[in-house]
Amino acid sequence: MRVRRDQGTPRTTTTSTTSGTTPATTSTPTTGTTGPSATTGSDAFHASRDMRTRVGVSAVQTGPTTTATPKLLDDWRSALLEAAAEDLADAEVLAPVRDKALAEAEADKGEPLSRQEIRAIGRDVFKQLKADYEDAKQAHHKDLTKSPSTKQRTERDVLMAHRPRVEQLRDVFSPVAQRVPGARDNEIVLWENANAMVLVDTFAPSPKALVVPKQPVSLPIDASPVLLDELAVLAAHVSDAFMRATGSPPAGIWINPPQHLTVKQMHLHVLPDLGPFTKEGAPAKAFLEDPQFRPQLEAFFAGIGRELEARLGPAS
Repeated sequence: MRVRRDQGTPRTTTTSTTSGTTPATTSTPTTGTTGPSATTGSDAFHASRDMRTRVGVSAVQTGPTTTATPKLLDDWRSALLEAAAEDLADAEVLAPVRDKALAEAEADKGEPLSRQEIRAIGRDVFKQLKADYEDAKQAHHKDLTKSPSTKQRTERDVLMAHRPRVEQLRDVFSPVAQRVPGARDNEIVLWENANAMVLVDTFAPSPKALVVPKQPVSLPIDASPVLLDELAVLAAHVSDAFMRATGSPPAGIWINPPQHLTVKQMHLHVLPDLGPFTKEGAPAKAFLEDPQFRPQLEAFFAGIGRELEARLGPAS
């Protein structure tokens, strides 16, 4: 069964330019199997949010990182509030028009719409009502964040609504962490230790990594401060590894809010500002499944792994 991607917080898209060498090709390999890396969030790059740069000493005494160590819990709480405002604006502005358009299109067709047709209608409605949607989103966000108590109440309500759903989602990362036979066949593990692992996000259309804790945890509020600090520093090192290997700027690092989760285990997204693998947007997993292109993809990410080992020591 295909594992649907996490739907990440929508982000403003900036022009992406490739610095260094990425495994690009002019043809699109055939896609097929699925795996735990089907957990990418929104792959749009938000410059002001994601390209934060400073030099500091890491918490695990492995040396300074150029990429800012993210404040994971604070950033996650901000994303939760933003997603709550988006949901309210969608229900208020987009959903009535979208639902009517979908019903009319299905009646005209005389059969259920395809996923592509549903998405196309959704995009058209959003384009038509974008200004009204943005106004409603800003108004709801202002209302949800007007005081510490309203922020806490919104977080409580979102968690009450979504925690039971998240706890019932598939745990797709534990088999990889536990080295269950076959679980790593279509995964690329860049680095790992006893507490966390760094995987290639094989469902992303451009180079991207996931930092995953090995102990079971679904939401950052359930993780210990020590674990969050370790994951944040590790993610900063992953960003630095991309920077050294490709010349890219600091990567975007985030944890998706509960409204957007489609897998149970918490994971960090590390998205460098690099170009796509193909013009068609083929994901990395397509190359893993194609004997012609797999060596090229593996060679590229092997360079990222070597950069991580140079700073963090051998994987264990």
